Amino acid sequence: MSDPGGNCVRVAEKISESQHHRPAPKETFARALHYAAIFTHSREDPAGAAQIIDRVLGLEDERPTPLQEARLLLLRAEAAHQLGDDATAEHMLNTAAGVQLTVEQRDSVRGDLERLTELLAPGQP
Repeated sequence: MSDPGGNCVRVAEKISESQHHRPAPKETFARALHYAAIFTHSREDPAGAAQIIDRVLGLEDERPTPLQEARLLLLRAEAAHQLGDDATAEHMLNTAAGVQLTVEQRDSVRGDLERLTELLAPGQP
């Protein structure tokens, strides 16, 4: 979770005795989400995340699922906000909000939509 000041807190639960990380997904858009999230949250490299997302969203021979598209757009909005480009962040947020999702899928991205909407509200840092 991230607060309006941009501080990120991750809470995790140990799910196995193995301390080895799972390999990155093989599927194009799942892999892009995986690495873009790492660049945005762990490496604090929103520009790197933006490059990953822009490249994968620009593919012409493959398309993400609607849920993948929404998640990529929301992550791109977050990266743009971190880079001080709120016009792009707002565009990505609006585009993500327009993606046709099932009720369950919409629920799974609701927190990110709400958090980014608050971050981009006038008067927010």
